[in-house]
Amino acid sequence: MTGFDDAAALRAEIDGLRRQYWSAVVVGLIAVGAVGVVCLNGRQGESAAAAADSRHGTQVEAQTFRLVDVNGNLRGLWHCPPAGPSLTLLDDNGRIAVAVSTDPAGLTLSVPDGRACIRLAADGAGAAVQIIGPTGEAEATLRLGATGGRLRLTDAAGRVLYERP
Repeated sequence: MTGFDDAAALRAEIDGLRRQYWSAVVVGLIAVGAVGVVCLNGRQGESAAAAADSRHGTQVEAQTFRLVDVNGNLRGLWHCPPAGPSLTLLDDNGRIAVAVSTDPAGLTLSVPDGRACIRLAADGAGAAVQIIGPTGEAEATLRLGATGGRLRLTDAAGRVLYERP
């Protein structure tokens, strides 16, 4: 493979990661919108006076908000454990589809069968996009830190296949 082929392959990989990132942003916005719709639908039965009062400083506090579907199945969880707040959305089978957390800070999108996921993260070392394989380990990592960018690809056994710089 020539240097040009390597660069083209890396560009294609980065473009794919960029598309996956924007898909994650869209899913996150949809999740926030869904939570808003659920909150607004819950207020439809309020009296006019109660609705007016709620617009003037009424506050709801909780450590956990549970989102359930029409059958009572848990579909989402917004909670604040000691590690920090997080939002988790589950698929029809109860597997995590989307997770947003503050510790570690990041956004995780899982494929429907739960075998892999994409993780966008930020920590003291910089920002990273990771593709996590079925073993739970990052098989592809694109990281940008104080010393520059880094790309690392491994196989399922954790052996490094490609790493730059």
